[in-house]
Parts: sequence; structure tokens; C-alpha cells
Amino acid sequence: MGATPASLSNTVNLHITAGSGAPGMAAGELLVDAHTASAEHLHVGSTVPVKFAQTGSTTMTVGGIFQSNPLLGHYLSGDGFFLSHFKNPLPIAVLLSRARGAHGIDTALNNALAPYANVSVKTRAQFEASQQANVNQLLGLVYVLLALAILIALIGIVNTLMLSVFERTHEIGLLRAVGMKRHQVRAMVRSEAVIVALFGGVLGIVRGTLVGVALAYALRNSGVSTISVPVASVIGFVVLSAALGLAAASWPARRAANLDVLAAIATE
Repeated sequence: MGATPASLSNTVNLHITAGSGAPGMAAGELLVDAHTASAEHLHVGSTVPVKFAQTGSTTMTVGGIFQSNPLLGHYLSGDGFFLSHFKNPLPIAVLLSRARGAHGIDTALNNALAPYANVSVKTRAQFEASQQANVNQLLGLVYVLLALAILIALIGIVNTLMLSVFERTHEIGLLRAVGMKRHQVRAMVRSEAVIVALFGGVLGIVRGTLVGVALAYALRNSGVSTISVPVASVIGFVVLSAALGLAAASWPARRAANLDVLAAIATE
């Protein structure tokens, strides 16, 4: 990616970790993001072979290393060097810094770019909001899939408990005959449902957290620099698992409690 060295530091914060910022973009020099530098074993002063489609091969020297930033790509060179090798560059984004005291910039830019339907003007806050909206849209899809998985799990719990009650009809009849009350039978079936639901919920949360951490690590070069585990949400999902398990046990527990004692004892 090409950039104007003189104005780059006024537009974005490079977070230089080695070497220099704009001075490191002199003719024949470039800046490299930290992840690429680590993967390619590059440091300040390293020589990097570069091949351009229009002008052929050349070599450049690493003038600095900056913290990985998805807005800036992996390599940064001065715009003079960039334009000398790309005759007809296609800009995908233009970063502007508002001068102090300037007014009406947004309106002027929107009016100037009105004929171009595929070009939009966004402030930093608007850009952040659009990126968050993309993430929230993905999370919405994940929650829909989660709801579907929970529904299937509840059907599985109900089916399992109904089969369990059917297979233990004789045992339940014996327990009722020796003094077990109806509410105790219901509590027994409900406790089994809660245990199954909690086991599945905790196992799913642990596995999901591990997968999330792995994905965050894999996306660290795309702007995901912080891994955060929402403890309150995790606790909430555990409680929700127990509550849903309890709800799923209502029908099987009622059926077990309403069994005729003599008929249940006579069941083989």
C-alpha cells in the first residue's frame, strides 16, 4: 500500500515497534507490519525482494516495523515509489484528517462524491459503527443457530426422559409403593433433566470458548487484538441451561408422578 509519508502520521497512528515511521518510507524503503516481519524473519535493514506486474523485480529495505493494522495492509511504501510501479492504481480507501477549525467538510465531500454510488464518506465513529454492525450481524446468525441447537437439545431431553420413565415404570411403582410421594417422583425426574442440561451446557460453553479463542488468535492480523470472555454471559447461559432442562422435564415428570402404582408394579 502506498501512502504520503508527510501526512501519514497525521492520519493514522502507526504504533511503530522498531525503526522509524514516515522517515522509514524513503525511496526504496518500506514499513512492514509486526506479524509479517515475525513470519518472514524481517527486521530493520532487511532486504526484501519485490516483484511488480508492470515494472518487474526490485529490492527494498525495511525502514520500520509497525503494529499490525488491517487498514494499512502488510507493507507500506511512499506514494512516489508506489506510483512509479503502479501506473493506474485503484484506490480502495482514502483516509483524511480534518484540519482544526474546518467546518462543512462532510457536506462538501458528500456533494462531491454524490455521482459515485459505490463511494461513501464516513467519520471514524461511523466506520467503527459499520464494522460493529458487521460483527453483530454475524453474531445474530450465531444466536439463531444456537436457538435451533437448544430446541433440538430440549427435544432430545424430553425424548430421553420419556423413554427413561417408560423403562423404569416397574421401579417407579415400587418406589411409590414403599412411600415415595408424587412430588418426590417429579423432583427425581427433574433433577435428572437438570443434570443432563447442565452437563451439555457446560461442555458446550467450554468447547465454544476454546474455539472462540482459537478463532480470535487466527484473526489477530485482521484487527482482533484483544480476547475477552464475557463471564456474566457465560454464567447466564449456565443458568439458562438448567432452567431449560427443568422446563423440558415437566411432561415426563408429570407422567411419572401420575403412574398407577399397582399397574406400574405389574409392568414387566
